[in-house]
Amino acid sequence: MIVEFFIGLWDTIATAVLGLMPKDPAPDFLVNADGVLNTLLQSIQGMGAWVDIPFAITVVTAVLGAWLVGATVKIVRWLIGLIPTMGGGS
Repeated sequence: MIVEFFIGLWDTIATAVLGLMPKDPAPDFLVNADGVLNTLLQSIQGMGAWVDIPFAITVVTAVLGAWLVGATVKIVRWLIGLIPTMGGGS
């Protein structure tokens, strides 16, 4: 009974938010994005002779992973700082 209430509440909120969205058709660049993406991927495909793609993917993954670890540490430090007895700031 309580669960049904919260499901109904969520449904009402979702319906209200979706009712605020415009009913216009999608822009042309979104509708035809597959053609642009295919053209881009075909252009990149020929670069395999000059760029070592697996190595580039490894480097990008390592950089993004290091950034993610740093951001996670920063967020954890911020959350610990919110605890009154442990945080910094006076």
